Amino acid sequence: MDRIYHGISELYPHRIVTVQPVLQLSKELQYMLFEQDRDYLITLAFTPRLLKDLNIPDTYIRECAKENPILKYALYCAGSLYAQPGMVPDYFPSRLEMAKAYMDKTTSFITSIMTRPSIYGVLALIFISITANRLRREGEGYLYYSLALTIAKEVGINNEEAIKTLAAHDQEREIIRNIWWFLYQIDSKFYEKNLQLIKEDSNQISLPGTSEMENSLNLFGKEILSSKGWYTPGIRGLSAHAYHILLLRIHGKVLSFHYQSRNKTLQGVSLYVMGCLEGSISEWRRCLPEGISSSIFTIQGNDEILDVENTWYSVNIIFRSIHTKVLIYMPTVLELLVVSNETLQDTPYFHDALETANEGVEVLKSILAKNPQFYMCDSLFSALVFDFAFLFLCALKIDFFDVDTKLAQENFNISVQCIKMYSLASERVPFLAEVLENLLNLTDLSQIAICYAQIKSQGEYPTYPEAPAQNIGEIFSQFCSSVSTSDDQQPMDVISPMDDTVSNVTGWSE
Repeated sequence: MDRIYHGISELYPHRIVTVQPVLQLSKELQYMLFEQDRDYLITLAFTPRLLKDLNIPDTYIRECAKENPILKYALYCAGSLYAQPGMVPDYFPSRLEMAKAYMDKTTSFITSIMTRPSIYGVLALIFISITANRLRREGEGYLYYSLALTIAKEVGINNEEAIKTLAAHDQEREIIRNIWWFLYQIDSKFYEKNLQLIKEDSNQISLPGTSEMENSLNLFGKEILSSKGWYTPGIRGLSAHAYHILLLRIHGKVLSFHYQSRNKTLQGVSLYVMGCLEGSISEWRRCLPEGISSSIFTIQGNDEILDVENTWYSVNIIFRSIHTKVLIYMPTVLELLVVSNETLQDTPYFHDALETANEGVEVLKSILAKNPQFYMCDSLFSALVFDFAFLFLCALKIDFFDVDTKLAQENFNISVQCIKMYSLASERVPFLAEVLENLLNLTDLSQIAICYAQIKSQGEYPTYPEAPAQNIGEIFSQFCSSVSTSDDQQPMDVISPMDDTVSNVTGWSE
């Protein structure tokens, strides 16, 4: 610990380090070394220049951070980007463990910001955006800025009437106005090479055009993939890859909100992440150690030459990336299934999602051929494969001339088998494979889609409450018979109920 404080002192010689050692670090938060000293946390994370940019008194930030864990973590996150190699990893058995801790905690806070919009959440996203921008990671900064802008609109800080309800005192109201003005300025000045989300003649958010979005996607993907630091020790190298997983998790949340609200800004953010994923899958394949094919990851050669931790962590990210691409298409697929499944053949969404799911199973088969225990490496494994299996099931139920039903049946069987294997290792998902097999007996695609969405709305480890002893087939029959299929039904509300669970379609819960 003393070595860490000494390292901080060298990084910030103009600051007086008075922090007391953190004697007890919880397993989940041990990487947040300065959590108990909020004042020093702010000193570490920011310079007076940042507060000057925002025109916000540092006393206001300090008081907010004392009460709001979201803002406090944003300060830590921004400060950690400046940390040098060797400062933190000693506290973890491996960089993989640290990446998981960083990913899980960041996801939790981003979820909190998205589910409970507040001025603190806007500030948190602004802080991280500015920090990324100063580190010349403009693409990352623009994603956080886009999210900050979305939350700002949700909170209503661009509306004078809303500001009056958000703050009781004139000084606080002026701070809120400054935050909105800062967002407006950052849109026009800091990101001139990207598209603008605020129209110059109003406070309304605009949907970018196709050419603008394409250019921004390219820039965004280059920024995200510019760091190749996984094999370089240190937090900077780690954070680039932990950040990639963070993108996937953020996208899951954004996707749910877009699905519920049809918000155009969220749609734009979703497309940004899609652009990142398109490039990152091939990038991760290229970065894999020797011994793994760059096409479908067929393992070759001697086991001893493979760095197992780095290899399977990389493949895990690729698998997640493919799955997230599927999730991008899923809301439209579900809606079409419920409203009018005849239109599926006339849209690219189902075919693109099915093709991506096939790609995911190819990766999965190659992984399991080498390491049958891979399904235990990711607690969300069943939720991921469940999405693939659902698409294969739809392909079997829909008589499309251009769908390979034989391949769909094969991949469906593989998916069910993988879920069964994971069920043996976890009592939390004992029924998902049986659910899929029972879905085969249904003929109404709209009912299949509603059943699927209902299961996913329960989080990453869904259960059937209050009926654990019943046969799964009976439970499913009861559920299907209870689903209303009246003409005046609002399918969006059935598929994606507005409750405290944000992971309706994604399978990711807070």
